[in-house]
This record gives sequence, structure tokens and C-alpha cells, in this order.
Amino acid sequence: SLHTRLEALPPCPQKADLLLETRAMEGLVTALLQVARDAGQAEMHSAVDLRALVRDLCLDRAPLALRGDKTIAFEVADDAPWEVATNPTLLPIAIGNLLDNAIRHTRSGDAITVRLDRRARVLVSDTGPGLPAAIKADGPSAFKRIGGRPGTGLGLAIATSIITRLGGRIMFADSETGGAAITIDLA
Repeated sequence: SLHTRLEALPPCPQKADLLLETRAMEGLVTALLQVARDAGQAEMHSAVDLRALVRDLCLDRAPLALRGDKTIAFEVADDAPWEVATNPTLLPIAIGNLLDNAIRHTRSGDAITVRLDRRARVLVSDTGPGLPAAIKADGPSAFKRIGGRPGTGLGLAIATSIITRLGGRIMFADSETGGAAITIDLA
């Protein structure tokens, strides 16, 4: 894959950015294909170990975050639910999109925080430039990039569409550091 070929290149200042953008594009294509395959099947729920799912998504993206001198802090409430009934294919795409956006926008040297609480809510917060008021109020629109920031403008729109199809809610706010704080509520 293109990502593998880029990893084999010698170190250079642009390598981390190229890897990040390539990973994002590969993830976007995968997400779009999976969403298209699962169209009309979002109702197909099964028991999903939410703790393991979110942990594995964080671990999967940790090397990419580290390449950009960023970390991912995964926090779990002691009484957070282990299992939720949801679509096991679509939910990881939505949470993965939030993680990818957070990695892309978090400042070098900072951490992305991923928190799972007792009400089956997943919070992803970063230290990036935050979200415009329109997104916090109305949610994202497809193909609308924020300012001149990198990306396609699809990640948040796909995540929102998936969570809505799964019967959940997704909320957009400012993090304590002024970045984005996005919460998925599956309850």
C-alpha cells in the first residue's frame, strides 16, 4: 500500500505529515465502502465490548500519534459498561474517525484524551484549534473543511451519520484546552 511505501522512506520533515494524510485517506475510503455495504443494516446489533473496542482503536492509532510527537490517554470509569448492543462494524468507523481527526489537529507534544464513562459515552478531546460555532450548534456538513485545515471534510460527517443511524447522539463542544471535545452517547 502507499502507506507502507511511505514508511519505508528515509526520515524527512514531511514524512510524518504524509503518513498521517495517507492513513486518513485509507481510513476514509474504507469507511465509505463499509458504510455503503452496511446501508440499511445499521439496525443489526450485537453485543460489543465497548472497553475493548475503544482501547484497541487507541492502541491501533498510537504509533501514528507518536510519530507526530503526540500521545493518546485512554481513561475508563470503573463502572463503565463492558457491553453495549450496537453495530460492531459501523461503531469502530465512527470512533476511529474522531481519533484520526484528533491526531491530525492536536498540537505536537500534547495528548488526545479518550474517555469512556459509566453511561456508555465515549469522549474524544484534543488540543487543536477547536471547532467553529456552526459545527458545535448544528453538527458537521459533508465536504466542509474547517478553515484551511487538512482533511476532506468527511470524517465528522461520516461519524455523525453512523452514530445517528445507530440510534445514538454525537455532541460537539470545546475541550478544556480550547480544542475539540466530541462525545458519542450510545445510551
